[in-house]
Amino acid sequence: MDAGLSARQIKLRMNEIGQDPRDLDFILVTHEHSDHIKGIARLVKLYGTKVMMNNKTYLASRGHLPEELKLLDFTTGKKFRFMDLLITPIPISHDAADPVSFIIRTGGIKAAVMTDLGFVSNELFRELKDLDIFILESNHDLDMLMGGSYPLFLKRRISSLTGHLSNTAAAEAIIKISPKERSHIFLAHISETNNHPDIAYSSVRELLEEKKALGSNLHLTYQNRPTALFQVPL
Repeated sequence: MDAGLSARQIKLRMNEIGQDPRDLDFILVTHEHSDHIKGIARLVKLYGTKVMMNNKTYLASRGHLPEELKLLDFTTGKKFRFMDLLITPIPISHDAADPVSFIIRTGGIKAAVMTDLGFVSNELFRELKDLDIFILESNHDLDMLMGGSYPLFLKRRISSLTGHLSNTAAAEAIIKISPKERSHIFLAHISETNNHPDIAYSSVRELLEEKKALGSNLHLTYQNRPTALFQVPL
């Protein structure tokens, strides 16, 4: 799902959890921002990795993609099958050409990957019921963002309806979908400048406990190291 690190870092981090980028079947792309596609060109050149993205994202990013790219495109909002996966690309609110989140079903497991969005639409909420795995953006602590060193225009962009979810917004989204008792939620896309993994975790957990919604397993992801490998069903 996306490849925003360098190919070298992706290889190193996959190797840390016993995986090899040569075994990647494809890269599924959410949008064209550099922190989501930076490693694609090199991975394609090294390993011939297939890439899936919608047409507008391809047009917006093709200057950064190699000629030998094996592109498999999809249509936003339209379910499609690939291998043993049923994938639904859902449109999201972000400042990109045609950004999406993904709902993925396989073997009785339902997962969602939802990062880089300013708010959660009703369409997304309808799709987020009965999740087993939820990878959710918890990008910033609003006080850290507004009191930090970023210029005002960037603070406004991040906190806008086409920006990123705060820790509070992430918790509110989890509460609203009422996850299954044994589902697993991973907080992702945590800003190094305007957040901290411990703050994201404690903020989200506190709000979930307050609303008596902490029946799920809550996990962190990190910018500087890979998350432990999870096998499904969990």
